[in-house]
Amino acid sequence: MEHFRSVLNIVTQQTNLGYGLIALVTAGGERIFSTAVFRCPCSDWSFAYGCVFLMVPALALLVLGYLLNQKTWRLMTGMCLQKAKLCVWRKFLARWWVFVQISTTALVAPCSWVAVALLHGDLFECAVTGFNFTFLQNHLCGGVMSRELCRQQLYQFPCRARLSIKDLPQTDVDNVLANARAESQIIGWVLIASLLLCNLILACVTRCRSPISFHQLRFWQMYSQQQSSLLESLSAEHAKKLANRNLKSFFDGTPPEDIVTPSRKDWRKISSFYRYHKDYYSTMHQYVVHTHDPNHPDEPDHAERMSLASVKSGGPNLVLQFFVNQKATIGYSFMAILTIGGERIFCMVSFQCPCNRQQNFAYGLTFLLGPAAVLLVLGLFLSPQMWRLYTGCCLNPAKLCPRGNGLNCLRVFLNIFSGACVAPIMWLCVALLNGTFYECAVSGLDDNVVVDLFCHNKTIHCREELAQVPCERSKLSVNERMELLLMLRAQSQILGWCIIITAAVVGLIGTCWKNCRSKVSYLQLTFSKRYVEKEKEQFDVFAVEYASKLAVRNLCSFFENKDPEPFPFPNHKSWEEISALYTFSRSEQYYSTLQRYVERGDRDFSPEKRSVLEYGIEMA
Repeated sequence: MEHFRSVLNIVTQQTNLGYGLIALVTAGGERIFSTAVFRCPCSDWSFAYGCVFLMVPALALLVLGYLLNQKTWRLMTGMCLQKAKLCVWRKFLARWWVFVQISTTALVAPCSWVAVALLHGDLFECAVTGFNFTFLQNHLCGGVMSRELCRQQLYQFPCRARLSIKDLPQTDVDNVLANARAESQIIGWVLIASLLLCNLILACVTRCRSPISFHQLRFWQMYSQQQSSLLESLSAEHAKKLANRNLKSFFDGTPPEDIVTPSRKDWRKISSFYRYHKDYYSTMHQYVVHTHDPNHPDEPDHAERMSLASVKSGGPNLVLQFFVNQKATIGYSFMAILTIGGERIFCMVSFQCPCNRQQNFAYGLTFLLGPAAVLLVLGLFLSPQMWRLYTGCCLNPAKLCPRGNGLNCLRVFLNIFSGACVAPIMWLCVALLNGTFYECAVSGLDDNVVVDLFCHNKTIHCREELAQVPCERSKLSVNERMELLLMLRAQSQILGWCIIITAAVVGLIGTCWKNCRSKVSYLQLTFSKRYVEKEKEQFDVFAVEYASKLAVRNLCSFFENKDPEPFPFPNHKSWEEISALYTFSRSEQYYSTLQRYVERGDRDFSPEKRSVLEYGIEMA
């Protein structure tokens, strides 16, 4: 484990190694997808299919790159509430320059995907041979004697191993595909060279405009990395200390101890991007100096602080830190692996398409949507936020919408539902990329428009045998059956990629909007999330401890037949107050309903007077 940590530290400290690791993982993923999932339909769908496999995964990786980059959220958080600052031209250009730096990091993975796909050539071959454009077809078939026949059968060339191509020599087919692959590889190398050149120019411009020397710049980089690492550890320590203070005050029924916590204004001052100014190496450095020495000159303009954003891109480092530290990413990855494995097991063990027109559609659709519906219900059932919201709402409907804030209630419901939708969307995407369920369902449709679409330019038996295509009992020729299967699978996979990119874009837009409307700065928002996490962890510890003490007190009183010892414990009203979902207010400096309760001036310290059973709660 120590050796792994040493390697990870080296990769984290070296930006180039970080970029190389991202490119290597992306290239490996592209080859796995191309080998296991990609099957060119060799029909009118070839161009759309090839373009989808070439570009849509790249777009999904671009969205993922923005989502995983912490600088994105540092830039976006609270931006919508600073409209006056955005109208200033210099500040707008400063933010735009930061966005360009973020984009250069986010483009590493998608460009690696496109470059590797172009160098291998399969996706380009499928797309270009299916493009119904006369000039391109003449260009590809220029060296073939039977040019007209080549143009007519060009879309079948990538499937030469599965389909028999009539009246054309195998050497002509191989030459056409070799030319297409050569052009694909040329475009791939041009793309790689262009990206490297752009990155070099951007790095040169950034270094050329640096206000400090080379060695001081290196020291700045080291300082920024150390400050970021220490900020995480100290924030976690302070959040745990604050959570323990609040929980102890709640369970003991005593006033909370004084703990100094940075104000919202302080968090906002240290959350902005920084440009080197005199002897300060960060907004944190500048803040602590100005706070404790008022004789220092005023802080530089916010636009100046943002114009350099950071001394290095830090993108790979942030991505690595995200995967190392964030439990949500590991959880979603584990969920994706389970979904893929479950779908494959389901498909191999229990799925058997009936291959008749009456049952195919219902059977395939049930296997496609049924497990997704079950996963949605299971996601709602396992959501702690849902039960925190609904517990006791029948006796007190105001719990569903505290303070009459309808928009906040809608936001909470959307958060619960979106969290529950992750597993169903994963199932749909995996099932559609595999294509088996879709093939069975669509082959059973009896709609004339759909049947005419599939059986276009096919024999008269196609309409009768379409439902038999997913099985090997079809009376169609091998070529026709294979063409129909490839077409159905292509449609399924295109639909699957569309769902993936739609979910990714919706997730990015929703997260951007949520952070853009945030009333606190990025670092305070990060601290708030860390505090909530620590409060949940420590609540379980305190609950077990105090439950054990209360149980021992009551049992001793019962068996020894004596009056119970005094035991401070929260009353029913206190539990109700801390169980409500927290709604942020500009007039408060709290991170949860628990902290708001323990720091409230009119807090009730009286013990519980009524029996718990009087509230209608049955204890086993």
